[in-house]
Amino acid sequence: MREMERRSREEDWMWLCSIPGLYREGKNALLRYFGSPEEIRNAPASAFEPWRKLGMSWAGRLADPHSRELPPEAAPAKLKEKGIYFIDCESASYPERLRELPDYPYGLFFKGSLPPEDCFHVAIVGARSCSSYGRAVAEELAAALAARGDGIVSGMALGIDGFAQAAALAQGGNSYGVLGCGVDLCYPREHFALYLRLSEQGGVISEFPPGTQPLKMHFPIRNRLISGLADCVAVVEAREKSGSLITADLALDQGRDVYAVPGRCSDLLSRGCNRLIESGAQVLLSVEDFLEMTKEASDRKHKDARRNPQILSGTAGNRKADPGPGKKEWTDPEKKVLQTLDFTPADPGSLCRKTGLNAQELYNVLLKLQLSGEVREISRQMYVKTKLPKE
Repeated sequence: MREMERRSREEDWMWLCSIPGLYREGKNALLRYFGSPEEIRNAPASAFEPWRKLGMSWAGRLADPHSRELPPEAAPAKLKEKGIYFIDCESASYPERLRELPDYPYGLFFKGSLPPEDCFHVAIVGARSCSSYGRAVAEELAAALAARGDGIVSGMALGIDGFAQAAALAQGGNSYGVLGCGVDLCYPREHFALYLRLSEQGGVISEFPPGTQPLKMHFPIRNRLISGLADCVAVVEAREKSGSLITADLALDQGRDVYAVPGRCSDLLSRGCNRLIESGAQVLLSVEDFLEMTKEASDRKHKDARRNPQILSGTAGNRKADPGPGKKEWTDPEKKVLQTLDFTPADPGSLCRKTGLNAQELYNVLLKLQLSGEVREISRQMYVKTKLPKE
C-alpha cells in the first residue's frame, strides 16, 4: 500500500512538472491555491478559468480532461527505457543543496545520477567564445579538482563550461551538466559526445520535462541550479553582461562563495570577472591557490567518501584517470618554442623570427609539441600553448 501511495505521489509531481509552459511561478500559484499536485490534478476544469482569463496558456491545457493523464511517451516506465529518471522535492533522495533554495525546483529529470551529498562540488562557468588562456585555466582547474575527488557542475555550454567538464571526465572524475532543455535533447549539438559521457560518468539534469526545446528564456532559469548544486562557483572568463555573471549573482544570493579569474582591463572577456572581484568575489590567482583555499571545505564535505576509491575515480564503469606522462626533457629547439609561445596565437613566421629556427625545424618541433599536448593549432597555421606555467 505504501509503495502504491509513493508511486502515486511521485506520478502526481511528475505530472505537474511535465505540463508544457508551466514554469515555477505558475506551479507556485497552483500549489498555494490547491495545496498539492494531487488536488490540482483532480480539480474540475472550471477551477482553472481565472488563470485562463489572465492569459495563462497552461490554464487552458489543465482545463482539458485529457491533460490529467501523463502521455504514454512520458510514463515513468517509458522514460526509464530511455535512461531518464524523475525525482520530486518530497523524496528523501532529493538534493539537499537544492532543498535549501527558496526557489528550488519541484522536480528534476535526469540521466545518469545526481551529485552525491558527500562530495565537494565546484561550478566552473565562463564565456562561450573563450580565449586559449581561459580554456587552459578551466581545463587545469577542473582536472585538478577531479584528481582531488571533487565534482564539477556546469551548463554543458560551448567554451569554458564544456572544456572544464571534458577535462574533469578525462581525469576520471564526475561532472554534472544542467540543461536549459529536456534531458532527452543534446544542446548544443556539438557536445553530443560530452553529453553521452556525462550521462555515464556523472549526470545530465534539468527541471524542464523531456522534449522541452532550448529556449533562450530557459538558460537564466537553469543557472540557479548550476550554482545551487555546487558548494562554490569559479568564473574563468566572462563579458560584462553574460549568463556567467547571472550564475555568480545567484550563487551569492544562495550563500555560495564566488571566485573569479582576473584579467587585463582591456580584455572584453575579463571585464565580467574584474567586475565580480570589484564587487567582492574572491580572486582566483592560480589553480594551486584555489585548491588550497577550498581544501578544508573539500575535506570536510567528503571525508568519508575519500575512503572509497570508487568515488575518487568516478562512478562504476568510468574511465580510469590518466596518470599522465612523467617529467619531460625538452630539447633546446623545443624549449625555445615553449618559451616563445603563450596564449596569444602566433604564426610560423613570427615563431621562426623569435626562436631563430628555420621553417623545417619549427614544423618538426610544433608537431612533437602538439602530439604531447603542449601546443594546439587553434586555426590554420596559428598556434598557442595549452598549459599554464608552473610556479
